[in-house]
Amino acid sequence: MSIFHGENDRLVPIGPIRALVTELQRRGLPVTLHSYPGLGHAIGPRLWRDLQATLQGELEALQARPPAARH
Repeated sequence: MSIFHGENDRLVPIGPIRALVTELQRRGLPVTLHSYPGLGHAIGPRLWRDLQATLQGELEALQARPPAARH
């Protein structure tokens, strides 16, 4: 699981998001935080590219699985 977040987001501050990611990782979940310096509560060009690349990778991994394992 990937989480994408601007470091200057005033609406949803990154501090609690970092704490959440740390806790999820502590519980054994594969979570990655992608943070973006200077980005507020928006989807900037770099975040958008990273999000698209992540989604494309997930779709390719899903398509590579046998049909019975896709559910």
